[in-house]
Amino acid sequence: MRTCLLLVLLVFGPFAFAQPSASAQEVSVADPPPAKRGLELYFTQHVAFSNAGGINNRLRKTDYPQLGGTQVFWGGGLQYRLNRLLLGLEVAHTVNPYGPRSNESATSRRSAYTLQLQAYYVVYKREHVRLYPFLGAGGMETSLTLTRTTADRDFNELLSQPGNAVSLTHFQNFINVGVGADIVLDKAGPSPLVNFRIGYRAGDRSEWFSDHTTVRNAPLDRLSNFYVQISLGQAWNRQGPRQRTNP
Repeated sequence: MRTCLLLVLLVFGPFAFAQPSASAQEVSVADPPPAKRGLELYFTQHVAFSNAGGINNRLRKTDYPQLGGTQVFWGGGLQYRLNRLLLGLEVAHTVNPYGPRSNESATSRRSAYTLQLQAYYVVYKREHVRLYPFLGAGGMETSLTLTRTTADRDFNELLSQPGNAVSLTHFQNFINVGVGADIVLDKAGPSPLVNFRIGYRAGDRSEWFSDHTTVRNAPLDRLSNFYVQISLGQAWNRQGPRQRTNP
């Protein structure tokens, strides 16, 4: 009988004594609070859809290829976060994957860049997802080079009698509005950043002009555009002074 009791104590004794010890060592550790400040840097690509009706009407009449309605932009941005408010700066430049538009006798080559300041306010935040509307303002400059195919010419003659190319520029200010969604951690420290945005740039109506001569009777265009954007980047979050002093 004593032998059986000794075996029971040897087998179950360590678990009986270890159980209270393990429970006593369990400490409820609360998750750290979300970081209230952050700096975010990202690279972006967006596809914009616009209608250059004014210049296209003139190009069609003079047998130049018309401008397409789709543009692809590449760029980058920097934004600062304070709680739910984000303030950002973004720059982008067009990259046409199909090259210039051309026909049998002429070519149209377009490029553009945008610079804009934006403010975002997070209206929904859960774990690593945040949703927000945004409002911004900026400018877009579009450059258009028109060339015609010519016969073979002597190099000196080409320099002394140029004229087979026309360079035009269009500049407009715009208001940028839209909505976005980010995937990012809000804990202190670095975090990957992915964002998706849909927006509309409402621009003012302005003339095409030339940097080399005064142009009369120039067409007017409002190159407003709807766009879809995706960005990849990095966020660096940090706690506020009160968060650091109060654990």
